Amino acid sequence: MLYFGVVLGFGMRKIIFFILLASSVFAAEWAVVASSSFKPNSLTQKQIKDIFLKKKSYIDSQEVFPVNLSANEKGRMSFEDKILSMDRAELGGYWVSQHYQGITPPITQKSQAGVKAFLKSVKGAIGYVEKIHLEADMKVLYEF
Repeated sequence: MLYFGVVLGFGMRKIIFFILLASSVFAAEWAVVASSSFKPNSLTQKQIKDIFLKKKSYIDSQEVFPVNLSANEKGRMSFEDKILSMDRAELGGYWVSQHYQGITPPITQKSQAGVKAFLKSVKGAIGYVEKIHLEADMKVLYEF
């Protein structure tokens, strides 16, 4: 019985270690952010999706201006998959149909530095950056 307890104890330690390791690997690495003066303190995934698909231009009384990373920039595909729940083909088709209604896609920036500069210069701007690039004057609205 003692041998079984030792083996089980060792096995449980391995399982716990791998669970902790997996949770750190799969933890949110990106954040949807705005300037610290942005009125809402958080947004739901649905609200963010509606903002970036230009279905909403106000949250509460705050006018919002979404900014995307360019299509080939790191994080854009993750954002489209996890937040918009759309692949490139779906998103392309969506924007073609919106074009005929006079609705254009969000502004894009070539880098995370560009997104951060846009957030600082445009009141109500909302974008996404890697969490390691967060700055003190940014408000985290959602993590993914």
